[in-house]
Amino acid sequence: MSTELERLRSSPTEADMPGGMGTVRFVVRCAGDADEVLAVAKQALEAALQLVESGVFQEEAWRMTLPDRFVKNSPPHPSQEEMDRVSALPLEERIRLSSETGCSVRGFMNSFLPELEMKGWSWWDAAILDPNHLVVAVEVEGWPFPWQSLRWLFRGAGAVELEPEP
Repeated sequence: MSTELERLRSSPTEADMPGGMGTVRFVVRCAGDADEVLAVAKQALEAALQLVESGVFQEEAWRMTLPDRFVKNSPPHPSQEEMDRVSALPLEERIRLSSETGCSVRGFMNSFLPELEMKGWSWWDAAILDPNHLVVAVEVEGWPFPWQSLRWLFRGAGAVELEPEP
Protein backbone atom coordinates (compact mmCIF):
# COMPACT_ATOMS: atom_id res chain seq x y z
CA MET A 1 0.00 0.00 0.00
CA SER A 2 1.42 3.36 -0.96
CA THR A 3 1.73 6.21 1.50
CA GLU A 4 -0.04 9.56 1.19
CA LEU A 5 3.18 11.19 0.05
CA GLU A 6 3.76 8.51 -2.60
CA ARG A 7 0.18 8.90 -3.89
CA LEU A 8 0.67 12.66 -3.98
CA ARG A 9 3.76 12.30 -6.13
CA SER A 10 2.25 9.67 -8.44
CA SER A 11 -1.24 8.25 -8.67
CA PRO A 12 -2.08 5.12 -6.68
CA THR A 13 -1.43 1.79 -8.36
CA GLU A 14 -4.14 -0.71 -9.22
CA ALA A 15 -2.98 -2.77 -6.23
CA ASP A 16 -3.62 0.11 -3.83
CA MET A 17 -6.89 -0.09 -1.95
CA PRO A 18 -8.05 2.75 0.28
CA GLY A 19 -8.40 2.04 3.97
CA GLY A 20 -11.14 3.13 6.34
CA MET A 21 -14.46 3.72 4.66
CA GLY A 22 -12.78 4.40 1.32
CA THR A 23 -12.56 7.61 -0.68
CA VAL A 24 -14.68 10.71 -0.98
CA ARG A 25 -14.49 12.93 -4.07
CA PHE A 26 -14.61 16.71 -4.27
CA VAL A 27 -15.02 19.03 -7.23
CA VAL A 28 -12.67 21.99 -7.27
CA ARG A 29 -13.81 25.07 -9.20
CA CYS A 30 -11.01 27.16 -10.69
CA ALA A 31 -10.72 30.35 -12.73
CA GLY A 32 -9.34 28.77 -15.89
CA ASP A 33 -6.14 27.58 -14.18
CA ALA A 34 -6.98 24.09 -12.90
CA ASP A 35 -3.54 22.77 -13.86
CA GLU A 36 -1.78 25.44 -11.82
CA VAL A 37 -4.17 25.08 -8.86
CA LEU A 38 -3.53 21.34 -8.75
CA ALA A 39 0.24 21.80 -9.00
CA VAL A 40 0.30 24.37 -6.17
CA ALA A 41 -2.03 22.27 -3.98
CA LYS A 42 0.20 19.24 -4.42
CA GLN A 43 3.35 21.28 -3.69
CA ALA A 44 1.73 22.75 -0.56
CA LEU A 45 0.54 19.38 0.73
CA GLU A 46 3.92 17.77 0.05
CA ALA A 47 5.64 20.57 1.97
CA ALA A 48 3.14 20.26 4.83
CA LEU A 49 3.55 16.48 5.07
CA GLN A 50 7.34 16.81 5.13
CA LEU A 51 7.17 19.50 7.82
CA VAL A 52 4.82 17.36 9.92
CA GLU A 53 7.08 14.33 9.50
CA SER A 54 10.00 16.46 10.73
CA GLY A 55 7.95 17.74 13.68
CA VAL A 56 8.25 21.36 12.52
CA PHE A 57 5.31 23.49 13.65
CA GLN A 58 6.74 27.02 13.55
CA GLU A 59 4.70 29.36 11.39
CA GLU A 60 7.73 31.05 9.84
CA ALA A 61 9.15 27.70 8.69
CA TRP A 62 5.81 26.87 7.04
CA ARG A 63 5.69 30.31 5.37
CA MET A 64 9.17 29.78 3.95
CA THR A 65 8.43 26.22 2.77
CA LEU A 66 4.91 26.49 1.32
CA PRO A 67 4.61 27.71 -2.29
CA ASP A 68 4.59 31.51 -2.68
CA ARG A 69 1.14 31.48 -4.31
CA PHE A 70 -0.28 29.58 -1.35
CA VAL A 71 1.22 31.99 1.20
CA LYS A 72 0.06 35.06 -0.77
CA ASN A 73 -3.50 33.66 -0.98
CA SER A 74 -3.62 33.04 2.77
CA PRO A 75 -5.08 35.88 4.85
CA PRO A 76 -3.26 37.11 7.95
CA HIS A 77 -3.94 35.20 11.15
CA PRO A 78 -6.83 36.88 13.00
CA SER A 79 -6.24 38.63 16.30
CA GLN A 80 -7.72 37.23 19.51
CA GLU A 81 -10.32 40.01 19.39
CA GLU A 82 -11.35 39.00 15.84
CA MET A 83 -11.52 35.32 16.82
CA ASP A 84 -13.70 36.15 19.85
CA ARG A 85 -16.05 38.21 17.68
CA VAL A 86 -16.38 35.42 15.12
CA SER A 87 -16.85 32.71 17.76
CA ALA A 88 -19.83 34.65 19.14
CA LEU A 89 -21.62 34.40 15.78
CA PRO A 90 -24.16 31.66 14.99
CA LEU A 91 -22.67 28.47 13.52
CA GLU A 92 -24.03 29.08 10.01
CA GLU A 93 -22.43 32.54 9.93
CA ARG A 94 -19.06 31.15 11.15
CA ILE A 95 -19.16 28.50 8.41
CA ARG A 96 -19.97 31.09 5.76
CA LEU A 97 -17.19 33.42 6.92
CA SER A 98 -14.68 30.56 7.03
CA SER A 99 -15.44 29.52 3.47
CA GLU A 100 -15.24 33.12 2.21
CA THR A 101 -12.12 34.34 4.00
CA GLY A 102 -9.85 31.34 3.68
CA CYS A 103 -7.28 30.28 6.20
CA SER A 104 -4.09 31.80 7.50
CA VAL A 105 -0.83 29.88 7.18
CA ARG A 106 -0.94 29.34 10.97
CA GLY A 107 -4.49 27.98 10.77
CA PHE A 108 -3.50 25.63 7.95
CA MET A 109 -0.43 24.51 9.91
CA ASN A 110 -2.52 23.91 13.02
CA SER A 111 -4.89 21.65 11.07
CA PHE A 112 -1.96 19.21 10.78
CA LEU A 113 -1.20 19.10 14.51
CA PRO A 114 -1.63 15.44 15.49
CA GLU A 115 -3.17 16.28 18.87
CA LEU A 116 -5.97 18.33 17.27
CA GLU A 117 -6.96 15.60 14.78
CA MET A 118 -8.35 18.24 12.40
CA LYS A 119 -7.12 16.88 9.08
CA GLY A 120 -9.36 13.82 8.85
CA TRP A 121 -8.36 12.85 5.29
CA SER A 122 -5.39 11.60 3.25
CA TRP A 123 -4.63 12.39 -0.37
CA TRP A 124 -5.69 9.65 -2.75
CA ASP A 125 -5.70 11.07 -6.30
CA ALA A 126 -6.77 14.00 -8.47
CA ALA A 127 -7.58 14.68 -12.12
CA ILE A 128 -8.17 17.80 -14.18
CA LEU A 129 -11.56 17.75 -15.89
CA ASP A 130 -11.21 21.01 -17.81
CA PRO A 131 -9.51 24.40 -17.23
CA ASN A 132 -12.19 25.36 -14.69
CA HIS A 133 -12.65 22.09 -12.81
CA LEU A 134 -10.71 19.30 -11.24
CA VAL A 135 -11.73 16.42 -9.05
CA VAL A 136 -9.83 15.25 -5.99
CA ALA A 137 -10.30 12.00 -4.10
CA VAL A 138 -9.31 11.69 -0.45
CA GLU A 139 -9.12 8.61 1.72
CA VAL A 140 -11.19 8.85 4.92
CA GLU A 141 -11.57 6.68 8.01
CA GLY A 142 -15.24 7.46 8.59
CA TRP A 143 -18.16 9.76 7.94
CA PRO A 144 -18.56 12.59 8.62
CA PHE A 145 -14.99 13.80 8.63
CA PRO A 146 -13.36 17.23 8.94
CA TRP A 147 -12.43 18.51 5.47
CA GLN A 148 -11.91 22.22 6.14
CA SER A 149 -8.13 21.82 5.73
CA LEU A 150 -8.74 20.31 2.27
CA ARG A 151 -10.82 23.36 1.33
CA TRP A 152 -8.05 25.61 2.69
CA LEU A 153 -5.44 23.67 0.72
CA PHE A 154 -7.21 24.33 -2.57
CA ARG A 155 -8.30 27.89 -1.77
CA GLY A 156 -4.70 28.72 -0.87
CA ALA A 157 -3.66 27.16 -4.18
CA GLY A 158 -5.96 29.60 -5.99
CA ALA A 159 -9.20 27.64 -6.37
CA VAL A 160 -12.53 29.45 -6.32
CA GLU A 161 -14.25 26.74 -4.26
CA LEU A 162 -14.18 23.09 -3.26
CA GLU A 163 -17.39 21.14 -2.77
CA PRO A 164 -18.26 17.48 -2.21
CA GLU A 165 -19.10 15.74 -5.46
CA PRO A 166 -22.86 15.43 -5.85
